[in-house]
Amino acid sequence: MESTAVIILAAGKGTRMGQEAPKVLTETAEKPLICHVLDYSSKLEPEQIVVVTGYRREEVEATVKDYQCETAPARISFAVQEQQNGTGDAVRAALPALKDFNGTVVILYGDVPLIQEGTLSDLLKHHEQSSATVTLISLKGDVSNAYGRLIRDESGELEKITELKDCTVAEKYIDETNSGIYAVDSAFLEPAIESLTNDNAQGEYYLTDIIEKAVAEGQTVSTIAVYDPDEVQGVNTQADLLRVNETLRGRRIETLLQSGVILEDSGSLYIDASVQVDPGARIGPNVILKGSTTIASGVHIE
Repeated sequence: MESTAVIILAAGKGTRMGQEAPKVLTETAEKPLICHVLDYSSKLEPEQIVVVTGYRREEVEATVKDYQCETAPARISFAVQEQQNGTGDAVRAALPALKDFNGTVVILYGDVPLIQEGTLSDLLKHHEQSSATVTLISLKGDVSNAYGRLIRDESGELEKITELKDCTVAEKYIDETNSGIYAVDSAFLEPAIESLTNDNAQGEYYLTDIIEKAVAEGQTVSTIAVYDPDEVQGVNTQADLLRVNETLRGRRIETLLQSGVILEDSGSLYIDASVQVDPGARIGPNVILKGSTTIASGVHIE
């Protein structure tokens, strides 16, 4: 497997969250958003993780530094995006930290907490096996989201990604959309980013435009698809956060059931990730378990 580095984009303010704290420090039911991303990115065993900060960056950096002791021992550094001029501009801010890196760069987002470890492993595996310059994760089957649309030619080859605000009416109904998560060859990434322009409806530097550049150069561009929108769910509003928490809770309950815990009413159980429940324990309806708590086998909580 090729050497891997990770860029985590974490500069945004998150105005629609209705809070003063940076968006990536928003607490889920388990931990801050960015800590979820640190966990799953570290499992890729990257040589380096670069966190791109911006709004109230000191707070974001402090959280990452405090948390990284629980992650794999990758070297974590920080880059600053002075103004939020788009995802391409954010990646540009990270490039100096990767000037000596040679391999595959995985680009992730500090507000996307639910992607599965296996999906990222599949991304890297497919990227290497297809000898691709760029590989991206697409979401299939959802036309209701605001993500960019994947535009393919008649033979099914990817031509470009068009942001929703720049789509024609027909393109808005394409049911394959961009998660924003990429694996990119490091030799291609810097010149591709430096070639970006902001000639679009938002006046921003879109990371998605590197796809069109790769196609124009005859580079290999590949995709892997996910069908569960929760995996690539970003958090921009309190409604998004509620959806994320519901997914986390569902995953936690499924883990309990698979381990042999007896749940009388899973729909009314709320349980912290820090709670240990042994197989054979029985939990009744309307139970809340928090903190450093252990439920032994044979215990029945009404």
